[in-house]
Amino acid sequence: QISAEQKAVSQDLALQQQKQKELNETLGNLLSQLKTRHANKSDVQQRITKLEQQLKSSSNVVPNNDDPGLVAERQQQLRELQQEVSRLQLSLGYE
Repeated sequence: QISAEQKAVSQDLALQQQKQKELNETLGNLLSQLKTRHANKSDVQQRITKLEQQLKSSSNVVPNNDDPGLVAERQQQLRELQQEVSRLQLSLGYE
């Protein structure tokens, strides 16, 4: 039974890590698109650069670590970053 639980936890962590990787890539792509579309706006460029740095920083948390605490921490960082990107989009007139 313990072995089955360990396997389930391991699979859940792997799934969470895959979702985090996909979200990381999606956020990176979105920031790149926003950067290109608003290349002539220095204030927007500064906000995007800050968000890109935060994304890179959150990626520095070991992505293949099986520590549920680190996985949860990274998940929270990505959620906060996703909210920041959403606020930026709204401020630029995107819905």
